[in-house]
Amino acid sequence: MGTQEYLLDKAKKEGKIAGKLEGKIEMLKELGFTIAQVCEKLGLTKPEVEKYFKGA
Repeated sequence: MGTQEYLLDKAKKEGKIAGKLEGKIEMLKELGFTIAQVCEKLGLTKPEVEKYFKGA
């Protein structure tokens, strides 16, 4: 696998992970969880979660 293929594969995997994470955050948000509760449940920092809360 060449460098370009490796980077494309890595980007795809990171995109899938980010998409799954966004889905989990959205679900918890819709269930009424606060930013602090989402951080605790998913082990994320406040800035990581806030971007999804504000982006919706």
